[in-house]
Amino acid sequence: RYNSSLKLLDLSSNSIGDQGASALSAVLIANTTLESLDVASNGISKRGLDCLAMGLRHNKSLKSLELSFNGFGDGACQTLCEALDQNSSLQYLGLGFNGIMCPGALSLTRGLINSHSLQRLELSYNALGDTGTAQIAKALCYTRVLETLGLVSNGISDLGATALAEALAENTSLMVLGLSSNNISCAGAQALSKALRSNDTLQGLYLEENDIGEQGSADLKSIIETTASCKPLDPDLQLALIMGLDRRLGTACPLFALDSFLCREIVGMCQLRRPRDILYYPKVVEVTSEDGV
Repeated sequence: RYNSSLKLLDLSSNSIGDQGASALSAVLIANTTLESLDVASNGISKRGLDCLAMGLRHNKSLKSLELSFNGFGDGACQTLCEALDQNSSLQYLGLGFNGIMCPGALSLTRGLINSHSLQRLELSYNALGDTGTAQIAKALCYTRVLETLGLVSNGISDLGATALAEALAENTSLMVLGLSSNNISCAGAQALSKALRSNDTLQGLYLEENDIGEQGSADLKSIIETTASCKPLDPDLQLALIMGLDRRLGTACPLFALDSFLCREIVGMCQLRRPRDILYYPKVVEVTSEDGV
């Protein structure tokens, strides 16, 4: 609790449960040096998350909090929203694989709008649907700090994609948007293409495993080729981003300034980890020129 040197604590896949989360809350309140906490896959429910949120309200050093694979659902999102309102240091929040639906998205929207520090939000592999996605899109119209948003595999169709596209037309901070493995077709791709004509900050748009069709692919390709902000990334860096591995380098590392050799090393090492420990692992596909994105 009073350690003055520890900056990273990885307790993922340890079954600490709500009791362990309660103990960590006391750590967050007292500790002033911890910057990264990973408690993914620990069976933490709303009760435990309420405790962590209390610690987060008082903490001023934590930059990264990984909560994926806990399955706490919508109820805990209101508590997180209130914590985000009061916390001024958190830059990354991982909420993948937690069964979050529209009510949870509504709570998180309020937290996103009020947060002045959160740069990266991972919501992949939940159940937001179009309605929940529209709520998150509302936050994009107001936030000026969020740079990365992961919405992979959330049952998003053209309606949700269109809501995001309308938000992108106003947003000036988002650099990476992950929409792979959803239900987006040509209409959604065309809406995103239109938004990119007026958006000059988005640098990474991931639409793998969506049925956008030849026309949707062609529209996006034409925008990417003519828009200065949508520059193609180094293949190794792109793979690292898709897999969500760049966060392991620390939140202070610029997303688009990673050394390609280092990215290859990271990907190689993480291939040895269990698949569930890698955020995007089940859905990584090789992007070819035929995909158009």
